[in-house]
Amino acid sequence: ASGWSQALPVTMGYYSAPETGLRVRQVECPVGHYCVGGVRRQCPAGRYGSAPRQASADGCVDCPAGRYLASWGVAG
Repeated sequence: ASGWSQALPVTMGYYSAPETGLRVRQVECPVGHYCVGGVRRQCPAGRYGSAPRQASADGCVDCPAGRYLASWGVAG
């Protein structure tokens, strides 16, 4: 028989890809997102992520007063 014998865990701060279909690799979580359990999620509304490889929503910080987010979850 051919194929993999077991699925490998995804490293914190990364997500499994492609996000649909057979997931065959892990990819660094991009700015504006956080990745938990191999799943990529956008920072919540009103918050942004300024660094890659965020492993929790705690890495998303509040948008400062007098500023706005031009793109969802990304500081510009």
